[in-house]
Amino acid sequence: MIILATAIGGIAVGGLVFLVHHLYQKHQTGALKLLDKILFELQKLNQSNLSFSKCMQYFDQNANEVKVNFKTICNCLKSERQRKANFGICDKALESIQNTISGLEEISKIPLDQFIQFEPSNHGLIGN
Repeated sequence: MIILATAIGGIAVGGLVFLVHHLYQKHQTGALKLLDKILFELQKLNQSNLSFSKCMQYFDQNANEVKVNFKTICNCLKSERQRKANFGICDKALESIQNTISGLEEISKIPLDQFIQFEPSNHGLIGN
């Protein structure tokens, strides 16, 4: 009788250990999938940030160019003779401003909603 009770207890403990191990593995797999998805989204965000940084650097250069040539532009507007003499500088400044505007339009077209709609689910990690 004692041997039978010991055998039944051993089977019950072994089954319980197997069940806990199986559930642990299931939750680990779910956690890894969730972490993989988070990593993928972070990589996408990093790429967008790099693109944005490059655009901002380009636009900063254009803004500095306009700032440096601002006094010359003001002089061009004051006098017909100077306006004719500095026509090239005005064209270059106008081109720089147009590039800045087109760049800002590109930035405004970046779909930011894909980064704020991420809703992590528990993927079987909690409450199962």
